[in-house]
Amino acid sequence: MRTPQSPAAAWWPWFYLGLFVPVAFPVLQNRLRAIDSLALAQLAAAAILLGLLYWWAVRSNAVGVFLYNLDVALSKASSAKVLLFVLCTLLLLVSSAAMLRFLDESITFTSALWQAWHWLADPSEMFNTLSPSLTVRTLACVTTVVGIVVFALLIGIVSDHIGEFVEGLRKGRAAIMEENHTIILNFNPKGIPIIIELLNAKESEGGGAIVILSDIPKLELEATIRDELGGDYKGSRVICRCGSTRSAHELSRLSLDTAKSVIVLATEHLGMSSSRGGTTLHTVLQVLEKLPPPVQRPDGDLVPAEGTPWIVIEVNSSTGHAVFSAIRHPAVKLVVTHELAGRVLLNAALQSSIGKAVTELVSFEGIEIYLQEVPELNGLQFHEILFAFDGAIPIGVADSRGTTINPKADRVLRGGEYVVVVAADDDTFRLRPNRLRRRQGRSVHRDALPPPLSYKPLLSTLFVNWHPEMRTLLQDFDALVSPGSSVTLFSRMTTTAMKRSLVGGGAGKLVLNNLSVKFCSEAVAELEALETLPLEEFDVVVVFAEQREGLSPDQLSAEQLRTLLLTRLLQSSKLATKRKGLPTNALPTQRDIQRDMAFLTDRRILVEAQNMGGEYLIDAVRQCEVINTNKIAASVLAQVSEQSLLSDIYRELLCGLEGSELYFKPVSRYVFSTEKCDWFEIRERAWAFSEIALGFQLAGEPRCTLDPSVTAACPSRLWHQDDRIFVLAEQL
Repeated sequence: MRTPQSPAAAWWPWFYLGLFVPVAFPVLQNRLRAIDSLALAQLAAAAILLGLLYWWAVRSNAVGVFLYNLDVALSKASSAKVLLFVLCTLLLLVSSAAMLRFLDESITFTSALWQAWHWLADPSEMFNTLSPSLTVRTLACVTTVVGIVVFALLIGIVSDHIGEFVEGLRKGRAAIMEENHTIILNFNPKGIPIIIELLNAKESEGGGAIVILSDIPKLELEATIRDELGGDYKGSRVICRCGSTRSAHELSRLSLDTAKSVIVLATEHLGMSSSRGGTTLHTVLQVLEKLPPPVQRPDGDLVPAEGTPWIVIEVNSSTGHAVFSAIRHPAVKLVVTHELAGRVLLNAALQSSIGKAVTELVSFEGIEIYLQEVPELNGLQFHEILFAFDGAIPIGVADSRGTTINPKADRVLRGGEYVVVVAADDDTFRLRPNRLRRRQGRSVHRDALPPPLSYKPLLSTLFVNWHPEMRTLLQDFDALVSPGSSVTLFSRMTTTAMKRSLVGGGAGKLVLNNLSVKFCSEAVAELEALETLPLEEFDVVVVFAEQREGLSPDQLSAEQLRTLLLTRLLQSSKLATKRKGLPTNALPTQRDIQRDMAFLTDRRILVEAQNMGGEYLIDAVRQCEVINTNKIAASVLAQVSEQSLLSDIYRELLCGLEGSELYFKPVSRYVFSTEKCDWFEIRERAWAFSEIALGFQLAGEPRCTLDPSVTAACPSRLWHQDDRIFVLAEQL
């Protein structure tokens, strides 16, 4: 089968022949008279050879093959265009100079080359040709015209290179030249809260650099960040790069060897937990490959090599947790965000305002947790350290091997260990002059205090929307409530699908000792289905942030708000119906609603928000407690990236069923009803129960006071029976 001719093969020989004939024919006409028959035969043979060569080129499509190879060469490297331009220019110069030397033997080849360059570079030089020969002038004209084409090619090449350079700057292809910077790989809804927290952390240090690599176009990501932050970067720099986080080439441009920490966020694909883990795992392995291997200490423990950044990984599924736990690298720190968010929601279901207190504790704004090495305290027991600081409250001890939160009173602080404290900033607290003594005359005896009131509540709870880790939530909730408690699962999934999800994945049968589980399946879009539930009997209603494909975060928040308002209306309506004996479809009057509000305030509604807009929208209604779980998870990720040892501390404080956790406890646990005492004495009395008091919430106040500098100055007062103390304790 004959190969089709390239379009170029049809016209290019005739084009060059048309250029050659006007120049060559007069020369041949003058010289043929002096050539013998042998020379004519040689010229005829050369013409026949050229004709056969042209026929073969057309027949075999050699021109097309040449053009194809030229296209491949140009696509391999951007410098190929420049090389092609140089070769074309040299070929044109040499051929024009050779032809000029052939036409005028009186000039040297060097002079002919210079004259050809004049024709090529300056079109006006064509009119300055002094030779009377028509062939020389024709050669000058042809060389000038081809020169214009060549320089047009040069302008195009230069324009392309400048355009590629500017486009590279726009898309962020330049290598990062920073030190001690924080790198964020991937970008999901937690990205903006993480950036906000990091900017707050770096503000006290005079600013810093945050580098983001994701598959989102650079300009789009920069515009999103600028809109969310309002242009206020607090003295820091946010540098965006567009590329694949799984590409070794892209990662090599981020200056990993000089970074302070790397935060690897989970990529978001609805209902694809396994793929999320696989994508993030690929990114983590690529990062670890770029880092130096860990170093083994004399005691056998592995530690990161000097200058190695901490790798903070967001894990948002049980499967991902199992996978990443297998990575045995000392620089890797896991933050299990799904477990953290679930436990905060469960604790908030048990105790009001706990979500706001936790949000404030993990944020860089206000108080936070610091690790301070204090050699002056080495050799002292923890009960001697507990009251050793002004402006800070010690809560534990930590080193590279692990952390101990709320340790035993006789736990001795050893050299090289850190004191874990709660403080407003790392420069706002100091050792007290009388740090080794309690206050005189204030020795506390546990027998003299009110009896402890620890208990597990008996709750009837409604979970609205399906949570991806519902099985884990139910198991944790079962350990927090007393026998006889119940939970109703209300979801758009069918009852069969819900039951299958609870036992799926090879997890086996769900065993609950204290909880009984009920199922209610309805389309959440038809919220009237909530009327079928005894809403007035539920102690707590938890509305999870269910992610659904095709709905934006704002639309999901609007649906949650609609669920919230309808739940409150139906609670009041059902309560009024029970009291008055009205028909079930009768709506309550305004007086009925106001009369029943005292009862409904004990029927709490807890809404999980996952973006700032949704949090503000739902909180503005003032009908529920809103917890932004993405903000809490982002704060923990940012905190761990700044202080790696905080990973274990937050895991125990917020996620652990064993050990010490954060609770609100009634002030009557520490103070008699007719007794006056100050905050320092309450701390001492809490320690008598092996509890560490961190703050207090006065009756009627929406927030908890956690600032140690404020609480330390709290004067002696008569506490209200509804006041609560925020403590670190082993049980509720």
